[in-house]
Parts: sequence; C-alpha cells; structure tokens
Amino acid sequence: TYQTDWSRNNEFKQWICEGADSSQHAKCTRCQKTFSIAGGDVRDAHSHASSAKHTAIGLFLAQAKKTEDLETVANKKKITESELKLMNFIVKRNQPIRLVDNIPDNVADWFPDSKIAKAMSCRQTKASTMVKNVTGKVTKQDLCDKLQSCNFTLLVDKSTDKKMALVAIYFDEELDKVQYRFYCLVDLKEATADSIFSAILSSLEEDSVPVGNVMALGTDGANIMLGARNSVLSQFRTVQPNIFHIHCICHVAALCVADACKAFPKTVEQLCRDIHSHFSISNKRLQLLEEFQGFVEADSLKLLELCSNRWLSLLDCVDRILNQYDALLSYFQSSDESDRLATAERSCHQLEDPSTKCYFLFLQAALPLFTNFNHFQSNSPILPALYPEVQQLLKAIMGQHIAPQALTPLHDYELQDFDHQEELNFKLPDSIYIDSQTRIQLEKVDNPAKVKKLMDAVIAFYVNGVSAIKKRMPLGNEVLKLTSILQPSKFSDIVQLAKSFPQTVPSSSWDNLEAEFIEYQVADLSNVNSGQPLDVYWHQLGQITTSTKDHKFSVLSKFATLLALPHSTAEVERLFSAVNLTKTDLRNKLSTSMLECLL
Repeated sequence: TYQTDWSRNNEFKQWICEGADSSQHAKCTRCQKTFSIAGGDVRDAHSHASSAKHTAIGLFLAQAKKTEDLETVANKKKITESELKLMNFIVKRNQPIRLVDNIPDNVADWFPDSKIAKAMSCRQTKASTMVKNVTGKVTKQDLCDKLQSCNFTLLVDKSTDKKMALVAIYFDEELDKVQYRFYCLVDLKEATADSIFSAILSSLEEDSVPVGNVMALGTDGANIMLGARNSVLSQFRTVQPNIFHIHCICHVAALCVADACKAFPKTVEQLCRDIHSHFSISNKRLQLLEEFQGFVEADSLKLLELCSNRWLSLLDCVDRILNQYDALLSYFQSSDESDRLATAERSCHQLEDPSTKCYFLFLQAALPLFTNFNHFQSNSPILPALYPEVQQLLKAIMGQHIAPQALTPLHDYELQDFDHQEELNFKLPDSIYIDSQTRIQLEKVDNPAKVKKLMDAVIAFYVNGVSAIKKRMPLGNEVLKLTSILQPSKFSDIVQLAKSFPQTVPSSSWDNLEAEFIEYQVADLSNVNSGQPLDVYWHQLGQITTSTKDHKFSVLSKFATLLALPHSTAEVERLFSAVNLTKTDLRNKLSTSMLECLL
C-alpha cells in the first residue's frame, strides 16, 4: 500500500505520488509511469529510483536546472547593469531622478521582446539608493583607498552658500598618471578659517586618510585661506609643517592685469559694461544692431559682459568690441539725440573719440602677455614650467619700456630687485613698445594732450604690471624654483628638493637618491621620450631595469608624486559650476550628501 510518508521523504518527494491503484502502484512524475509497490515497503521506490531511465532523466533535469539558474543569475546581472546605466545616463545629464519613474515602463513598451526591458523595475526610491549606496559610495571608497597610501594635494574652495568643495590630486600608480578627483562637499557652519580647517580634518578622519599624506594645498588668495595668522594654511602647518602651498596662478594673473589697467581711464572698462547693458535688456536694440552689422559687413556676434570674477575676461570683451566697433559707432550715431539714454549718449561720445580705440587696440596687443597664463587651468602636470614662465613674463613686460642696456646685463635672479620705476632706465618715448595697429590709430588723434595722456598711460601700464608681478607672483618661492627640476632638461639639485618633501623621499634614502641621480645623468635614455607628458616620462623612468631585473631608478622615480603639486584651483572652480548645473531652481531641495553622490 502507498505510504504518505514517502511524499515527505527527501529522497522521493520530488517525483513520487500515489498511483490510480494505491494498493498496488505508485506513480513517478519524472518518468511519467507507474511502478509496482506490491512488495509493500520502500524498497520498491528505491528499485525504481535506481533504474536506468529514471537516473538518465534525473541527470538531464539537474543539468537543465543548473543552466536555468545560470541564465537567471546572468539575467539578474544584466538587469542590474541596465538599471545602473540608466541612472548614470540621468545623472550625467543633470536630469531629475524622478524622471526614472516613467522610463522602465516606456522601455518595456518600446522593446516588447526583451526580457531585460520587461524586468527593469527601477523607480525613484531605488534609483536614489543606487546613487547613494552604489555609484557614489563605491567611487568615494575607491578614492579613499588610494589617498590612504599616497601623498596628495587638496584643492579647497568655498561658495557663497557656505559649502566647501575639496578636490584631490595624486599620482595614480595603477594608471601611471596624475589624477584630479572630486573628494567631498561639506556644509560649513561659518566661513572662518577654524570652521574650514575643522571640516577638512573631520572629512579626512572619517575616511581614515592620514593628514600627513596632504603634501600641498591649493586655494584662492583670501585671508582666511592664506593669512599669516589664523588661516587655513597656518593651521595646516601646525599638523603638517612641510606642506606646500601656492596661490592659484590664474587668480594672480587676473589681479596683475587689474593692477596694470589702473593706468587707463576708468571709462575704458565702463564702456565695456555700458555697451553690454544697453543691448542685454532689449531685443529691439539687438535687431537694430544686426542691421548695422550687415551694413558694415561685421560678424553677427553677441556682445560680451565684462565679468570681474571671471579670470582674464577683459581681453575677450576688448576683442569683441573692436570686432563690432564700426557697427556700434553707426548704431549709436543713428539714434536721435533727444531719445538717447545717458549711458547711450556717453557711449556714443567715447566711441567717436579716436583715442578710445587706441586704448582698446593697445589692450588687445598687450593683454595676451598675461592671458597666456590661462593654460595653467589645465589638469596636466605643468607646475614645473610655472617658475620659468613667471620669470619670462617679468622679463617680457620689463622689456617693453626698459632700455636694453639696463636690462640685458641682469641675471634672472636680479630682475626682482631691479628698479623698474626709475625713469633713467626707460627707453626713449618713441621706442616704448606700442603695436603697429595702435600707432596707426594714434595718428588719427589730433589732440596732443590726448596723445601724451595715452603714452603716459602705456608706460604706467607696464610699470604697474611689473610692480604687480613682483608683489603677487611667486618669484620668491624657493620650493617652486626647485620644482622646475622635475623637467628632464632642468635636473640639478635633486636632494634639495627631497629635503622640501621628506614624506616623498625620507632622509635615509638621500644617499641612494644622489647615487641614482648621478647614474641618471650619464645613462642612455634614448628609449625614453623627454618630450612626452611629465607623468608618462617619470613612469617610464621608473620602469627601467638593470641586468638583474631590479629597478634602476626606484628612488628617483618617487618624484613622480610631486607632479601632483597644484598650480591653479581651476578644477574646484569647475566643480562649483557642476554644482550649479546639478542643483537648479527645479531641484533646490537636494541635500548636500545626495549632491556629493551625484557629483
């Protein structure tokens, strides 16, 4: 007789059931046949289970189940990957996360034959969790793992809404290149040096990153960042005495331009602002201007706004006004004087004055001396080129108004102490450098007083520019001078640089460093291209081996870490631009933690 206990037996329960004649037979659902249980005990079930057909079918079903399980796992992985890709697509394009509520259903409709599309179930709550606990958390942990074991630079900046952003720069030994990575976004209790420094330390401690690994700090020039007393820098030096710091060179160049331009009448910059404001509030005026642009065959271009907090934007405004000068002059002259606004009247008189165009032409020729520093906004490791370029800028501007016989005998290190304001050292008035376009326009100025005023302004521009460079540029930064030796052609006192960064090469290795440096100077390095990016060069230098397969320059190559020293804060400025694109008027409730994960 069929025993109900057999249906609960682990060995039989998956395939045995009661037959039509329960007293004589049981049924195998696997083989789809009945078998005799006339013996009356479990041996009949064992006998069927060991039959060739039952065993073969069992093996087949087990393999099919295994394949099905693998397919299920693979599909789940593909579904998860698809959901992550969907989230990355939305996040990278600064779209609201709630947009994901509608996408999976639409995707399933668009691709009805796709099992993955039908199985996607990502909605707003799940998507937010993925951003916080998957993409954001994993990316942050990956960065922290690297910062825990290497020396790095911190770029620090704060916004007007009391948020502080940190960007880390480090040499990635896995990728063999310098990396710029967003580290964190922090809410500040107050915009003071104490608050900023405490927030930085708290972030490092929370992520188990040793503060001793911070070898450099990059900031703007605010007193709370750089002041000699009670600043972020001064507090950092209490815990990291050897920390390197440099004021963002792009900020410095912009300040030097502002100082130099004080030599010119304020009406020059005011004209830039008046023209932009005149057209920015009226489409009718813009349409009328376009007619004059077509009449004088000028390019139909937008008039730019002079922005005081945008680095070196004056040149762009000057270029645009000169490009549109004839169209602008025709526009303002065509207006009925009785209908003109006061600013339009002022702009018209200034544009009609030939000396105004002289100032603009001179600025167009002179400002590129400074704006060339904009290439230091790059994320390439170009700090070693900074000090030589500052020296070159100083020499170039002094050469515009200083007589060659006074300037030529000077060595580079003597330029800073040279009296550039002494008129006895000046060139003759006709030899002061003014570009050809400005001189041609100057001939159209028939007022000798205005000509003299412009010439005096040109000299003052050069004098002010040199004074600003000496005051603001890092000409006296000894460590910055030493970093120039990171360029292959500039190798000199390598040990002195090591002393400035003991965390990179400890004093116990200085003898080995000097020995490797001597060997480097005489080694055949024809296989290493010195013209390639510095981080690539230093990586290849570290890969050179001896006949015994030991690294020939194992200590010297550690200087690749110093390529992560800062030269500007452009990257953290870009980060705040990304914040403004992410946290918009329509997404104004994003928390700082969520904003950090999105970034």
